[in-house]
Amino acid sequence: MTRLNVGGPTRHISLLNTLLPECGIDGVTLTGPTPPTEGSGAITVQGRIIEITTLERAVSIWADIQAFFAILRILRKEKPDVVHTHQSKAGFLGRWAAWCARVPRVVHTFHGLAFRGYAGVIGSWWIRFIERVTLRVTDVVICQNSLQEEELIDAIGFGVRAKSKIVEPAIEIPARANVEQSIPRRVVFAARLVPIKDPDLLLAVVELTDPAVHFDVVGDGVLMTRVRAKVSANPLIRHRVKFWGNIAEPWDIYQQASVGILTSVAEGTPLALIELQALGTRVVAPDVGGVRGIVDPRAGEVVQRTAVDLAAAVMRQLALGRVTDEARSEIRQKYDGLRLATEVAAIYRA
Repeated sequence: MTRLNVGGPTRHISLLNTLLPECGIDGVTLTGPTPPTEGSGAITVQGRIIEITTLERAVSIWADIQAFFAILRILRKEKPDVVHTHQSKAGFLGRWAAWCARVPRVVHTFHGLAFRGYAGVIGSWWIRFIERVTLRVTDVVICQNSLQEEELIDAIGFGVRAKSKIVEPAIEIPARANVEQSIPRRVVFAARLVPIKDPDLLLAVVELTDPAVHFDVVGDGVLMTRVRAKVSANPLIRHRVKFWGNIAEPWDIYQQASVGILTSVAEGTPLALIELQALGTRVVAPDVGGVRGIVDPRAGEVVQRTAVDLAAAVMRQLALGRVTDEARSEIRQKYDGLRLATEVAAIYRA
């Protein structure tokens, strides 16, 4: 994995590392360093972890070559039965290192799709080309829902379909009783403050909602200083937005909110939306990536990615009250952690 930052992929890795031993599978996690703005309040990941200092998210030919050979050395020493990669950089270097080390089975999970909204036109074309080539040394591609699978096939080609398996993500949150909506009403935005998450659109949504509604921002990132400055400079929203930074277990904030919102340009299958629904909090999100596949109609809605549409959806969801206990229970069962580990273990053994 490229880095164990605060976010859905790290929660995914944490669950697998905790539960795969129950399926008779032992492993080691190889990862690069985590930037300070993405690591505060980081999630605790169990098991053996080896940090590869040259494995960085940014492209650097010399560092990438060093990281490749570091991964290759570890694989030759460990002699694994399976290499399972996550995220773009680790996915590329790890799968080719596994091929060179003659690892019997190579699996890659797509979380978000890096060629959607991250790298510009030329960069996106290059990433798609790399993924098409690397698909040749990949035995199984794991997509987290059918929408993501179709998007991947559209971007990379039909070679994906023969190798793809759909494995829904999972969550691990403590069991909690449903609660009443807080007064004043609160809306939570749980995401990294980076361009792909578009926090500027969130501020436009804040302006368009009822002045009595307050917003909690859970997350950190390179845009934090700029976003905070924009909030401070705007008298219409200055006293309505609270910044929490990175929090490893934000369950109290999630449950006290009446609605959770995302404003992302692109997404995979954001776990925050699943966690919010499972805690009884309604959600509103734009129709990007695999979002539509994880928003339960009983617990939220998916709309066009405009400030007007998102703000109107927030106000509609605020009027509906908490998610019912029945819906919450079904969402928890659908995204059970042991189910995830069992399905992944079956793919390893196939």
